[in-house]
Amino acid sequence: MIKVITLGALLYQLQQEHASLTSYQDALATSMITESDNDAQDELWNEVGMPALQAFINAARMDHTVLGTDDFWGLTEVNAHDELRLLRLLITHNAVLDSASRHYALDLMANVISWQRWGVSAGAPAGTTVHLKNGWLPDPDLWDINSIGDFTHHDLDYSIAILTSNDPDMAYGGGHRPDDCHPDQQCAGAGRRGHRCGPRAVPASAVYAAAILHVNRATYHRGMPRRLAASNASDLMRAERDIRGRIGDQQLDFAAMAAVSNIYRAANVIRNHMERKVLSGEDLSWAAFTVLFVLWIWGEQQTRDLAAEAGVTKGTLTGVLKTLEKRGLARRRAHESDGRLVLVSLEPKGVGVIERLFPAFNMGESFVSASLSEREKDQLASLLRTIIRAVEES
Repeated sequence: MIKVITLGALLYQLQQEHASLTSYQDALATSMITESDNDAQDELWNEVGMPALQAFINAARMDHTVLGTDDFWGLTEVNAHDELRLLRLLITHNAVLDSASRHYALDLMANVISWQRWGVSAGAPAGTTVHLKNGWLPDPDLWDINSIGDFTHHDLDYSIAILTSNDPDMAYGGGHRPDDCHPDQQCAGAGRRGHRCGPRAVPASAVYAAAILHVNRATYHRGMPRRLAASNASDLMRAERDIRGRIGDQQLDFAAMAAVSNIYRAANVIRNHMERKVLSGEDLSWAAFTVLFVLWIWGEQQTRDLAAEAGVTKGTLTGVLKTLEKRGLARRRAHESDGRLVLVSLEPKGVGVIERLFPAFNMGESFVSASLSEREKDQLASLLRTIIRAVEES
């Protein structure tokens, strides 16, 4: 959970400075949230600094949170009530984090790698969008296991925070589910082992704080109305009316707004589906798979060319390559004649992974496009290429 706090503090600090994330900060934040990379957390914790971290805690009114001193960020003390405050900052309009910051954080939390998708996400209904972050610490013989998440499903939005201690191992603590706490109760702030939630008692040695917050959809802040993603003409008319009611009589291109909204949503739906159904078996993100694919098809690449071909920033590529190298799937080396250049290639293990995975990935592509005819698929690909060229050449 401290990693979400660190991310929030970084975004809050940048807002105060009227600055944007650098590509390197983006790479660190991505690794820190989606892979729980402790090295990335170390760097951002030190970069943001204790004064800015505390300033964010104060602005967020997380009054029961005590930051770990020096480099001991893992010893930060927090309760479920404050974790809910943190989640609320990410899902509702507020004066602390602006829309861009909230959407950035939620996007990272929605793309946590598969093997770290446990805890409060267990039992989420099909079709639910899950924004998740888990944390764990052996202290020193027993474990502290924590899990927070926000869930959106049709007309229901809710957030959950479950914090545990004295777990005999990670699997035991990670096995707690949202139904360990009655949904109509809030159990936060006491921080006592054995705190009871509703009619069900949870093990005294495990859950010491849990909380559930229901959020009315009307308060859930999204950058684009969901009606723009509808094909129904009356829905689009209602969306236009809602938008005009908010921003007045400015001249707007609603057809473009609907097109871009649908492109964005389709990309995210497909990415999430492929990561859950195809890539999770190899614990790969979409970006990591794309990098492996490019290296498999075209061989060794300079990092700048690899980033462009994979459609990621150089900063994001740095984080992806760090993970792939740790797993023995790819390697970097200096160029023989120009030490400023870095070349990337697949290791034999990486070749084996992509050769085994690609047929399943292509089956996934067939599945997500099955509702289109062959002609419609060709038309869609052509139209999207037209948009890509127009944007890149502008």
